[in-house]
Amino acid sequence: TLVHGPQALRSAAVRACLRLAEKMTAANQPEADLWRRLALHHASDPASIREALLEMGDKTDDPLLVQKSDEMKTRFQTMAQKFGFVVHWHMAGPFPLDENNVQNDHVSVESIDLSEPLKVGTKTMSWSAVSADNIQGILHLSDRFGSVPGVVYACAELILPSPQAAQFKVGSNDGVTVWLNGIKIHHHPKGRVLTIDEDRINVALLQGRNRVIVRIMNLGGAWQACLRICD
Repeated sequence: TLVHGPQALRSAAVRACLRLAEKMTAANQPEADLWRRLALHHASDPASIREALLEMGDKTDDPLLVQKSDEMKTRFQTMAQKFGFVVHWHMAGPFPLDENNVQNDHVSVESIDLSEPLKVGTKTMSWSAVSADNIQGILHLSDRFGSVPGVVYACAELILPSPQAAQFKVGSNDGVTVWLNGIKIHHHPKGRVLTIDEDRINVALLQGRNRVIVRIMNLGGAWQACLRICD
């Protein structure tokens, strides 16, 4: 059933293997890990892969776990993009947050060059490629940078075959500012919990390359943001 059954039965068989492994672990039977690996090897849908990975624990040197982690991430990213979420970004930060830059860091977004480090105040940070790994395209910045107050800049580029009207749907925790092709189109300066699609901005996208820059501010605690682009 793990190999040849319909999708629903394969998923059920994966879960059965994991439950069997759980019982073997409770009985101190060494075969438990073999059943977990069997379940992970044959897991194909993201939910089953995630469940099997959680059962296997954090073993980053295990080729099977690395392969399945990458497979799950790719599937979630594909699903997110189908719903319009921006998944792939270039990011610079974090930069310190104080009373002088809660509202604005006075960065000239028109002159940002991703091949050059970004300077905000007295601190300079290089840009790095970052991808969301969930179906809502959420950048979980506190997982990457911690929960300290700060500011991060994220940049994404869209290439269109023709001009198009669109709507940007933004969620953030906490404040967020958005620029499109060098023009500020949105600013929310206050703390809040992330809500998908909370802010909606009508935009006109150009033929060819369009650059989106998002400034994500954290006042403490969770630090998140996501952008969805819809027609």
